Amino acid sequence: MPTIRTALEIDRPTQSVFDAATDTNTWLAISPELLDIQPRGRIAAGTKGTMVRKQGRRRVEGSWEVAELTPGRRLVMNGSDPGTAVHEEIAFEELPGGRTRLTSAMTMRPQSTGMRLLLPLLSPVIGRSVRRQYAALKAHVEGQRPSTQT
Repeated sequence: MPTIRTALEIDRPTQSVFDAATDTNTWLAISPELLDIQPRGRIAAGTKGTMVRKQGRRRVEGSWEVAELTPGRRLVMNGSDPGTAVHEEIAFEELPGGRTRLTSAMTMRPQSTGMRLLLPLLSPVIGRSVRRQYAALKAHVEGQRPSTQT
């Protein structure tokens, strides 16, 4: 079961990063391979949905569910694509100077014989894609103007 770990620091307050990461509209904005996601908008513990992604020339449909959500601190999601189950834990840590450390651990479990053989070979490619998505989240959040709400 490959686990892809990602850690990055974002020059924005934790709540801004968390708000962006828990809005499926952000997922669409930062993931060029994501063609559709339902539902749209903010997610909460227990939210379930579907997504359609490009994978090469194919369209791949999958499902996802928010297993745990601790506002401003933690997001745990489970999902499945054909042949693979995914579990991801994301932590948001407040740093000095209004910065945030985001860490993610995504574990993929093959659900078919074919994926048991392919997943070890695909893990480096999937890891690069995950890191690109988190870099895109960082750029997205850092490019946003600070909220004027109090």
